[in-house]
Amino acid sequence: MLFNKMVSLVGVTKGKDADGFPAEVETKLEHVPAAYKSVYGNDFFASNAQGIKSDVVVVIAAVNYSGETKLIDEANSHVFKVIRTFQDGLNLELTVTDLGVVQ
Repeated sequence: MLFNKMVSLVGVTKGKDADGFPAEVETKLEHVPAAYKSVYGNDFFASNAQGIKSDVVVVIAAVNYSGETKLIDEANSHVFKVIRTFQDGLNLELTVTDLGVVQ
């Protein structure tokens, strides 16, 4: 697999704000090598039946992923939401949907 794209993984962890109160803190892992693949036919139709649009499958190394919920394409700044993960050996396939947001 040729990792020819770069993405950022965005997640939320529990932390504390400036006053010491519990708050959700956004974490970001940048410059993660990735490859884009087409969505498999069965995933496409199964997600559409649930009202979710599967746009693309992003393949990354499994060691880079720790439950993040958003993905940002660093080339064009599109934001995607992770809807499904599948581990394939040392790689992880993230099925994502485009949120239509450009940062």
